[in-house]
Amino acid sequence: MTIFDSINTPYQFPILVPDHLGEWLPNETLFSWCSRYHRQSANGLAGVTRKQLFGHSKAGGAHDLPSGIDMFVSRTGGHLGYAFELIQQHTLLGFYLPFRPKERINKAVNRMCGLSSGSLKYQLGLLTSGLGADHPLKACPVCMEHDEHQYGVAYWHLVHQLPTVFVCPEHDTFLNASRIKRSRVGPSDWVLPRQCFPTQKSVRPEIIQIRSTGRLARLAAMTISMVTLPPSSLADSKELGLVLHRALTERGLASKKGQIDWKKTVKAASQHFDLYIAGQEFDCLRSLVTESGLRYLLSGRSLSHPIRYMTMIEWLFSDWSDFLHSFRECDSGQTVLNGAATQRCSVIDSRKEEAIAALQASKESISAVAKRLGADYSTVAGWAVETGKEPKRRPKKLKSSLLRRLKKRLQEGDDKKKVAADTGVSICTVNRILRTETGMAEQWKHAQFLNHRSRSRAHWSAAVDKLPGASICLVRALVKADYAWLYRHDRLWLKESIAARKVKPKKGNHAPVRLHRYDASLSHAVELTALRLSKEYPATRLRWEELIKVLPALAKRQFDLHRFPLTLRVLERILG
Repeated sequence: MTIFDSINTPYQFPILVPDHLGEWLPNETLFSWCSRYHRQSANGLAGVTRKQLFGHSKAGGAHDLPSGIDMFVSRTGGHLGYAFELIQQHTLLGFYLPFRPKERINKAVNRMCGLSSGSLKYQLGLLTSGLGADHPLKACPVCMEHDEHQYGVAYWHLVHQLPTVFVCPEHDTFLNASRIKRSRVGPSDWVLPRQCFPTQKSVRPEIIQIRSTGRLARLAAMTISMVTLPPSSLADSKELGLVLHRALTERGLASKKGQIDWKKTVKAASQHFDLYIAGQEFDCLRSLVTESGLRYLLSGRSLSHPIRYMTMIEWLFSDWSDFLHSFRECDSGQTVLNGAATQRCSVIDSRKEEAIAALQASKESISAVAKRLGADYSTVAGWAVETGKEPKRRPKKLKSSLLRRLKKRLQEGDDKKKVAADTGVSICTVNRILRTETGMAEQWKHAQFLNHRSRSRAHWSAAVDKLPGASICLVRALVKADYAWLYRHDRLWLKESIAARKVKPKKGNHAPVRLHRYDASLSHAVELTALRLSKEYPATRLRWEELIKVLPALAKRQFDLHRFPLTLRVLERILG
């Protein structure tokens, strides 16, 4: 058995935590503590450390939302805290807890406690948010120097890792963001800030610091206050939408009736967020300066990414307490509205029960019951149909022959508007027939379902026949709506249809040829860059850090240079 085989088997025995690692450093992340342990234990492989701490060589390596928390608690004997405490106070899940419902939080915590986090970022809505699921490691250069002087090591601060924190809340300096954990190789490494940022200098351009440091500092302060809230405190999209709507109204961006002036609102948002999106790190905020992005937040249809809410709160409110006060006011007002709605519903329910009891007893006619209860005749007639009692008709225009035609068309599943237009009656008459004819509504819905199924199957089959050798993605792009309907309502048939397709074998994509060309191009670019730098700085020896700073394409390939032999040969000659 090799060492690589041994680190992939579960490890159950408790570890001995050194005294100097037995406590957390102030505001330290779990990833930071594990990186310090890895360095102190002198483990050669990152997988050995993961196996010792998390029970498996592939668990716990993520710096933002790690898995294997239960095993970590067991391995450390609970001296560093218990599962939920670790997750809330030492991982990035704490940033999402106030904005997520309890059911989703429970699933996320269970995922992180297990050996594999699986689709955790998808369940939290990060992958579908349009903002990405990346959480780059960030550090403040001033804090790094202070930590090395105070504790002997620079470590990762949790507050710096929060997605809406771009400046250090203590020193008002821009945070340096690392690319190490973004690469496909990086997640298997245990790293500390000094390994990512050898120099003390902040990498942000001065123009961005001057223009937006104050607002970003306020955003950071609001974020720090937000993560202290209990889980699910802000997990109501409708209330959040109402709060933001009220704030826009107070800023004069809406009429007295509450109608938003979208042109003026988008312009105001652009003026505010342009200070943020001057840098590449803030590209995620561009969606907030569009009418569709603002409409989505205010509609309250579903919860969006916390980044969107936090940046809007920073724009529309003076501080966090101002927002909380407005949110609680809206919450109490909504409770009153909900109470009134509940009271109205209870009145309707009591009238319905009384009407059904009277109709079942056959003591009164439908019109008499409607008159006594103060309800509309058609409403009580609909309740009567539920009891199996069909109301008597006294037609003026809707004669028996026309009624039969109408019923036949509805039983065939025809569209209500089309039926009304063809028969010369109003849409209200059609709706009344559906509501007052026993079983008619169910028959019409079932017939509509069958019609829709036949139509979607025919469209899908036609698209498949039209492109016999195409991929499923391409066929799906041609008939998106039909695919979506079949996937939701007729998935078994859809799977059988896909499995029955005869797909031609894929041709080679000439990847080796393209890779060789890219290698030749990159090696040539490295040579030219090195030649230019040597002419500009003849007395200075060329270093790797300077080379990747000038040549970003090389920085992207620094973890897989073994795939580019020509470039590797040039680098060895230049730097060796």
